[in-house]
Order: sequence, then structure tokens, then C-alpha cells
Amino acid sequence: IAFSLGGNTSASHTTNWGDNNNSGMMQIKVEVGSEEDVTINSIDLRAFGTGNDKDGISLVSVYTDVESDGKIGLDDKISGIDKFNSDDSIINVGINQVIPLNTTKYFLITYKMSNKTSDGQTYYFELTSTKVSAASGKKITTSGFILKSATKTISGSPPAIVCSSYTDNATCGAQSSCNWCQIE
Repeated sequence: IAFSLGGNTSASHTTNWGDNNNSGMMQIKVEVGSEEDVTINSIDLRAFGTGNDKDGISLVSVYTDVESDGKIGLDDKISGIDKFNSDDSIINVGINQVIPLNTTKYFLITYKMSNKTSDGQTYYFELTSTKVSAASGKKITTSGFILKSATKTISGSPPAIVCSSYTDNATCGAQSSCNWCQIE
């Protein structure tokens, strides 16, 4: 079973602070030879970058990329989800996908970011290994590791919150003072 970057892997990119959409980080191409069907039980991803992966990435998702286009489409099915438990850690994402013999399949790995990021922080991962099995119990040989994802760089910062207060009855009514905050 051979693993490689798919032809529609995302290029390194910048994401605006607060953009919490699922965005593609890597497309994986998986090719199975002519001996027998192979099951990909899980994949191991190791986080890197200057941002804190536990706080900055709210969800890591693996999709079966049915259209092989490197984008989340209507026919794409989620195969596994996980979250980094600490900065620069390794997660083992269970996907349990059977790849029939003589078949090529594509998977898409996405990041959903949180609002706990800062301007200039970077996030990426490496696909370091997989756990695979064959129905016959034969040992399966894998190739193609280590695969590096696109790098996501955060641009911008949270909006400023400005608080004001008044102490006159005309503005605040019966209260002796009032405060409010607004996003600028």
C-alpha cells in the first residue's frame, strides 16, 4: 500500500483570524496493489508550527475525498475526527476504511481553527505512519512516509473591544452610572 500527496493538496495559505471554516490541509493518495483488500485502521498525525495546536485547532477531520478534488464536497464522507491534546503532539485518527485491491482512493485532512489564535502563528502537521491490516492476516508493507501538510498562517487579530461609562442621569436613566462595551 503506497501513500503519497494527492495532486490537489492545498498549498500553504493564510487564514484570517476568526475564520473557523473547515479548510483543507492535505490530500492523501492511497494506492493498493494486486494481492488483496487492505483496511486503513488509523493514521498518525504530528502537529508542528508556532501556534499552540491544542488551543488553536478545534478539530482535525479526515474525509473520504470521493471527487478526488481536494475539497469537501457533498459526496465526501467524514471518516474520522480528533483533536490535539497538547501542543506539537501526535494524534491517532481512526478511519477504518477498506481499500479494495487494485484501487486508488483519496482522503482529505482538514483543520477547523478556534478563536484562540494570534496574528502570524503557523500550523501544519506531518502524516508519520498508519496502522493497516489485511483480511488474510498477512503483513502489509506501507510506503511514502513522512508526508508534510500545507502550512496555515493566521492573519489579523481579534477585534478591539472598547468600553465606555457615563455617570449622568440623562444618559443612564435612574442609575448613577452605566457601562457598555462595543467591538470596533
